[in-house]
Amino acid sequence: MRVLHINSTIYINSGVMSVLMNYYRNIDREKVQFDFLYFLKPGLNYKTYEEEIELLGGKAFFVPNFKRFISFNRQLKALLVEQHEYDTVHIHDPFVVQFIYRTLRQCGIKNIIVHSHATQWSDKKLNGIRNKIVCFHLNRHIDYAFACSKAAGEFLYGKNSSFIVVNNAIDINRYGFNIGVRKSLRKELAIENKVVFGHVGNFNRQKNHSFLIEVFKEISTILPNSVLLLIGDGPLREDILNKVKKLGLKDKVLFCGKRLDVERYYSAMDCLILPSLYEGLPMVGVEAQSNGLPILMSDTITREVGLIKYAYISLNKEPAEWAKCAVKLLNVSDSERLQAKHIIEEKGFSVQKEAVKLVEKYQEMSKK
Repeated sequence: MRVLHINSTIYINSGVMSVLMNYYRNIDREKVQFDFLYFLKPGLNYKTYEEEIELLGGKAFFVPNFKRFISFNRQLKALLVEQHEYDTVHIHDPFVVQFIYRTLRQCGIKNIIVHSHATQWSDKKLNGIRNKIVCFHLNRHIDYAFACSKAAGEFLYGKNSSFIVVNNAIDINRYGFNIGVRKSLRKELAIENKVVFGHVGNFNRQKNHSFLIEVFKEISTILPNSVLLLIGDGPLREDILNKVKKLGLKDKVLFCGKRLDVERYYSAMDCLILPSLYEGLPMVGVEAQSNGLPILMSDTITREVGLIKYAYISLNKEPAEWAKCAVKLLNVSDSERLQAKHIIEEKGFSVQKEAVKLVEKYQEMSKK
């Protein structure tokens, strides 16, 4: 069987696509194949998963102009009629359901799945209001409700609703702690004798980099030999760079850019800090925990991320309080970090095992 996934984009920096590709690489593709429909073109500097999707046997369809609903639905209908391969459509942008569910039904789609990946409607106020309104009757139009966490499920479907949690699972072997990599990368970055804090995420409002820099300013007062690694890119990068300069942290904050080898950086770090304004279940948190890396998180992040050594703290607390909490999380031994991936596997975050469950779920739906 083939499952059509609908997501706004297929670019590599998308957290949702990272989750989907983790599963796609590990499912039994003799039983289930993934295809992807997307409607936003990435910027010129962003790579997509299209080539890998095709290598894995899937197809990627670009249907533009989602805001022109009539035209979009016409193109969607033509695609579904031409392909004639789907009885299951898995939607990762809940707000689109209201506009396309009639077309899906007309084309014989018997299983409409919606997947909640967040605990807030949008970064932007107007978009948030729009999304909340169009999702008001969501449960009437779908057959199955998925969520990346309990918090994300309750947010979208309601606290008394039933939904299936599909963990943001990862390849635990890829993200496991590596002592050799730790030494070589720290040498490469000239931070061998430093206490290394880090953050992984796009430079946007949700990730709250501005507050992170204020926290690190306090950390550097407590630990003068500390550095901060920032991995990612995005529209607010220049703003954060200017703030780093203004606070006199230019020599202590390393902007590492977008990385496809982020697992190396986890091994080099001593503590990860995630002061996000909201999250569903951040992949970064699961990856870091698989590495045995301590994490300090805002209490807006779902509790399922707290797996090994971690702490939650309110964004209402002063940066100095965050700094003290971060410092308390340090000093995890290499042996503890090496054991972390086994703990993560036991808690249901090994994609090799979770992919088997997902395939079984799709097959169960298809037989009904």
